[in-house]
Amino acid sequence: MIAAIGSAQNGDHDLQAGATVFDADPLDASNVRVAAFYLAIGDGAKDLDGTGGDLEISILIDSVPFDGAAQVKTIAASTTQLILQTEPIIVPANSQVEIVITSPNVADDDVDVTVQAYDVDSPAAAPTVEEIRSEIDSNSTALGTIATGIAANLTAIGNLNDLDSTAVQTACAAALTAYDPPTNAEMEARTLVAANYATASALTTVDTVVDGIKAVTDELTISDGVVSASLATTYVPYLVPNFTSTAGTTLAVQIALSNQWGQTVDPEAVGSAISGTLKIREFGAAEEVLHVDATFDDDDLVNEVFELSLADPSLAADKLYEYEVVVTIDAVSYMFKDFLPTIGSAS
Repeated sequence: MIAAIGSAQNGDHDLQAGATVFDADPLDASNVRVAAFYLAIGDGAKDLDGTGGDLEISILIDSVPFDGAAQVKTIAASTTQLILQTEPIIVPANSQVEIVITSPNVADDDVDVTVQAYDVDSPAAAPTVEEIRSEIDSNSTALGTIATGIAANLTAIGNLNDLDSTAVQTACAAALTAYDPPTNAEMEARTLVAANYATASALTTVDTVVDGIKAVTDELTISDGVVSASLATTYVPYLVPNFTSTAGTTLAVQIALSNQWGQTVDPEAVGSAISGTLKIREFGAAEEVLHVDATFDDDDLVNEVFELSLADPSLAADKLYEYEVVVTIDAVSYMFKDFLPTIGSAS
């Protein structure tokens, strides 16, 4: 359980000269403490000057440096207020604890600092002899109750009737007769009604659809778990389209350029000459039906993502479509192919 040790110590200090911002003598006169220290540097009025640099924090127990030396915290430039927490430290009973902060910046000569000590996990007091005896008595009573229950159960088990094999078989036969399961002849005669049989025509349709899917997937390659076409000679970021709306006759599309870890990449950070195409076609049609054949460039970038609004794509509900996205940056093309999610009915 975490609890504050004493009151917080607050003051305005000249940190560039090295200032004692906390002094508890002793931290606890009677008990060992496992203590951590919370430090708030700067209060909005009297802050660090924002230069940054290495801030030295020394913790002394009875004037001896903890861990042999000061802890160094590197502060980023422009930082004017800071919250720090130390690791838990074992402090012996009746020991003094001091914390000294030294700043490398001359302007840090009037900085507000607040320090609070917290008890992280002080050892629990050992039980007394009376408490131990009381616990033993309580457990003895519970064990007696359990033993009585076991004896009663053993008596009940001994009173159970023994069943011979003939009685067991008779009971099983009666149960099966009441259930009336199908006979072996009935099981072999018909497992499915004729209307549910897979006909040759239905299997031919399945084969045609599978062949169409295979023709598409054969054009793809898989590298490091990324599905893409082999348009680039080296490993490059891949494309992840995001179809955000199918309401009405307008399809809003977002296309993000990502790296192999799925992190968004700014196309303009990859190169300067940026162009792209988006094609959406009906999957498995006898003749290619191209519903979308759009182009885009860096003028369509919004917060590192291409945003397109495609008028009248003529996408119908309950049909499977495939899309292909190609982005060319400085004459290098990156491709991504996949299937559209389910398209809802236009409203």
